[in-house]
Amino acid sequence: MANEKEWLDSVSNVYGSHDGKLDERLVNVFTLDLVAAEASAARRVLLMGVGSGVVARELQQRCAHLTVVEGSAMLAGAFRAEHPGITVVETLFEDYTPEEPFDLVIGSHVLEHVEEPVAVAARARAWMAPGALAIFTVPNRHSLHRRVGVEMGLLERPDSLSERDHRQGHRRVYDGAGLKRDIQAAGYRDVEVSGYWAKFVPNTMMADWSRELVDAIYRVSRSLDPDLCVNLCARCRC
Repeated sequence: MANEKEWLDSVSNVYGSHDGKLDERLVNVFTLDLVAAEASAARRVLLMGVGSGVVARELQQRCAHLTVVEGSAMLAGAFRAEHPGITVVETLFEDYTPEEPFDLVIGSHVLEHVEEPVAVAARARAWMAPGALAIFTVPNRHSLHRRVGVEMGLLERPDSLSERDHRQGHRRVYDGAGLKRDIQAAGYRDVEVSGYWAKFVPNTMMADWSRELVDAIYRVSRSLDPDLCVNLCARCRC
């Protein structure tokens, strides 16, 4: 596990990079919309990973108690120093045991990073109160932009890991069936998979797109076939 923590520190540098800033603007900001209503209604919320910090900062304003579990010492220490009002636990998901169960667990772009996604999802289920909700988001291998990448010869297959995937520490790319299968294998019930965000081009080509355009694309994407979307979202019960 020591090697895993070192690996987490090495890939966490992406959040302050150009790629990380674009992800924050074009992807991470929508996670809050996906979980806002449930977070506002929940008493105790757990967020898996600090990431760029944007989701944790916004969640703090919406829920009574927020805990963030982060395996990277660098990310955990920096975020804790900036946000002393948020409980930040520096440990791997595999080693975490809460003192009290949670009403909502959010794993935003976590399962594509970990070595054993089913085991991590099952571990998260053990943190939850009976009937509690979990929300997991992951990148989608069948998205339009990955299909375009294959057509252009930039990817061998839709599930191939690109250079950008490797920089971000991705170990896999999901499809809807695979995500549902892993979530069910972890013991969850009532699994519902939807999609969000749509694009044909890389993030770098969208850097100067207006907030109005980006938000409109997101809203439209929520009604698209999930297979066309950049990301998948699974909602499930303990």
